[in-house]
Amino acid sequence: MKRVSPLLTVAAVMAAVSFPSGAQTPPVAIPAKDFGPVWTGFYVGAAFGAGGTFNRLDVGGPGLNANVNGGGQSGVLGSIYGGVDYQITQRGLVGLMAEASYAGFNGSVSASAPGAFAQVNQNTGFGWAVLLRAGFLADPSTLLYFTGGYAGQIVNTNGTAAVPGGTASFSTNNTMNGWTFGPGFETMLTNKLSAKLEYRYSQFGRQTIGSTGISMEPSTHVIRAGLSYRFGGLGVVSSDHRLPAALSPSTGRASISAARSAAAWASRRPTPSPAQPRPASTAAARACSAAFSVAATGNSRPRHWSA
Repeated sequence: MKRVSPLLTVAAVMAAVSFPSGAQTPPVAIPAKDFGPVWTGFYVGAAFGAGGTFNRLDVGGPGLNANVNGGGQSGVLGSIYGGVDYQITQRGLVGLMAEASYAGFNGSVSASAPGAFAQVNQNTGFGWAVLLRAGFLADPSTLLYFTGGYAGQIVNTNGTAAVPGGTASFSTNNTMNGWTFGPGFETMLTNKLSAKLEYRYSQFGRQTIGSTGISMEPSTHVIRAGLSYRFGGLGVVSSDHRLPAALSPSTGRASISAARSAAAWASRRPTPSPAQPRPASTAAARACSAAFSVAATGNSRPRHWSA
């Protein structure tokens, strides 16, 4: 019975692996976005929001001693920010962000006692924050996260205090330091743009306003919406980058398909009788296995094998 030469079998398989594009689908450059949004990298953005300040004022002095809880301001704010995210797992993400903001929260509070009166007006201004965040990807395009860290705020305080024996006016700027935290979510709009909605609570430490005897301890509640521009980095390509054709999945699929076809053609040879030796068939089988390894990995240098 006629047999197919093992060398011919090896040659057919190697030819199919070496020239897959000639017989199969030509390589196609696939955009990175086809594998899902790219979250890892640097970004910048801007946000706009609204909120208010809840303030605890302690007013003390000759003939006047009062505590006022709830006096505060409301208004709008705008901010710019920049940061970096890193996707540590398939769904987990951590990041670092720095933010500068300007808040126009305005309001006043007053306290009175027999024979004495005080009115305090407060306006917030420039603020800043350094934040960490950790999140979970609900789907490839939507991030749910918590953020928190250090926050600072400049507060302008002015007012008038009237007590037995005189009246005094004051105006001062105080730099408040504290912490902030809150939840949010972010979603990819395009390859480079993402939008987020976030709530944040901030608590600042107690300070005395000059020599007035008035101390304050403000806290803020803010909801803000932001738009971010992402430009990659950290060794990760941006979402609109096109992968080289040699890295495209179509090349590997074509190589594997061609190798399987060649192996199937070679396997249709007549089965040798029990009396016939098998060393050549064993060598051909090992060669085919190595060829499949080349097709699957895309490595142009096959692993070493022996007959």
